[in-house]
Amino acid sequence: MHGWLGGILAITGITTAFAVMGQLVSDRSNNVTWDFRMTAMSPLRISLSYFLSTSLVSFIMQVVVFAITVMYFNLQDKLIVTANMLLSLLVVTIVNTAFATMFSLVIV
Repeated sequence: MHGWLGGILAITGITTAFAVMGQLVSDRSNNVTWDFRMTAMSPLRISLSYFLSTSLVSFIMQVVVFAITVMYFNLQDKLIVTANMLLSLLVVTIVNTAFATMFSLVIV
């Protein structure tokens, strides 16, 4: 079950990061980024804000999916999540969030 949880979290992080980063594409196509540049924000700061917001949404989504998945496996298979398993999946979630967001930022 450990592999299942890690896999589900990985897929959730990647798809969420791409979906949220779609806002950057939408903002660029509607010239919203020019509105941001008229403020005191530098282009680096604007990109960093997209990166951080994507990371936050991706992480929250992974936590929600993790909770739902654990509840489902607990009801179906009586899976008990140990502290070691929780810690390793938290590390997977954090690393996946960072890499999925970086990858989606490069692609977009």
